[in-house]
Amino acid sequence: FNRPPLPARRHGFSPPFTNLAKLVPENVLGDFFVDSTCIDCDACRQISPAVFSQAAETSHVSHQPETPEDRRSALHAYYHALLVRLVVWAMMT
Repeated sequence: FNRPPLPARRHGFSPPFTNLAKLVPENVLGDFFVDSTCIDCDACRQISPAVFSQAAETSHVSHQPETPEDRRSALHAYYHALLVRLVVWAMMT
C-alpha cells in the first residue's frame, strides 16, 4: 500500500507514550526517536536492531529506517515496547 512519507521530526511518528520534550540526545534526526522515559527493556533492539541501539540508560534510534521492511520493523518495535511498558505500569499499580 502506498502512503505519503512522514513529515520531519517535529511532526513525525510519535507513539502514544513518547514525550517530545524528553528526547534522548543520541537519537539521529528523523521520524523515529526514543525519549528518556524508555525503560530499557531491550524489546526495540531485539525486534529492530537495524534501527535501535543501546544508549547509556535507554535505547536510541541509531539509524532511521530507509526500507519498507525496516520501517515495519521499527513500528513493530514501538508497539511491542508500548505493551511492555503497559505491563510494567499495571504491575506497579
